[in-house]
Amino acid sequence: MKHRTATVFLFALTMIAMGAGHAKADPDGDRAYKDVSWAWGDSGPCTKLTLCLSYFSDWEIKVNLGSGSISVMPRVQRITTSAHECIQNAKNALAAGDRVLAVSWVVATQLQNRPEMEWLATHGQAVITALDQI
Repeated sequence: MKHRTATVFLFALTMIAMGAGHAKADPDGDRAYKDVSWAWGDSGPCTKLTLCLSYFSDWEIKVNLGSGSISVMPRVQRITTSAHECIQNAKNALAAGDRVLAVSWVVATQLQNRPEMEWLATHGQAVITALDQI
C-alpha cells in the first residue's frame, strides 16, 4: 500500500510540475514569443534598406494554402526602425485596439527572415498573446 501511495504522490507532483490542469503546451505561442522576445531585445537599426522599405499605406493579402485562410495586412514603414521600436509600436497599436496593425509591426521585425515573417503574418492570435507577455 505504501508503494501505491508513493506512486500516486509522485504522479501528482509530476502533473503539477508539468502544469496539468493549466493551459496545454502551445508551440505556436512559444514560437511567437521567441520572435517577439528576440525583437524586443534588438535595439539596432534595420540596416538592410532594401528589406526595410515596406510601406504603411500599402496592403498585402496573405493566403495560407494549408488552412485556406486569407488575411489582409497593412504593411508598415520600417526604414531604419529597430526591432525593439517595432515591438513598442506593436504594443502601442494593441493598446489602441488595433490588433491588425500590432501584428503588422511584429511581422516587420522579421523582414530579414521571410519564412518567419510569413509565419507570423498567418498566426496573429499567437503574436497578440506573445505581445501581451512582453
